[in-house]
Amino acid sequence: QSSAANRMRSGGPSCVLPVPPNTRRYVSGFLRRALHFALPNAVVVTLGVVGINLYARVADSVSATTEEIQTSSFIVLVLLGLWILCVGSRPLTRARLGLLLLMYVLLVVVLSVPWSLLYHEFQTPQADLLWAALIVSAVGSALIELNFRLHSRWLRLTQREAYDAAVRAGQV
Repeated sequence: QSSAANRMRSGGPSCVLPVPPNTRRYVSGFLRRALHFALPNAVVVTLGVVGINLYARVADSVSATTEEIQTSSFIVLVLLGLWILCVGSRPLTRARLGLLLLMYVLLVVVLSVPWSLLYHEFQTPQADLLWAALIVSAVGSALIELNFRLHSRWLRLTQREAYDAAVRAGQV
């Protein structure tokens, strides 16, 4: 599961999204800025995957198989990872938007083509679990968006040079 999730959410887009040349001057403090943005997102993704697993194992209305739980975890992991890529890819040019939309389409393909389900050992989750995965993903995406806005505010207040560079690049 994790190798398929990694390919879906970061492998392809991560190779292509940073390809455009970056002419901005280096601003010191990159690691601090990167961790300030990435760590809260990592917590959101972790809580999302743990949350859907707890729901699947504890909820009385759900009697999910291991494959259904694995598939719902994959859905949460990929949707949250793709939203992080959406936020990190701003401004969304046509090429970036096209690539991100392609990744969402590929998620649907992976979850709907029978041989793909068999290969990844996925099983379409029952309705309750699928809806829970989508709700967890929506809440997690909202938290990732909130983190982006708080991070932008923090940049503006404490890392003015980096913030100004991000504004000039259209990323804030």
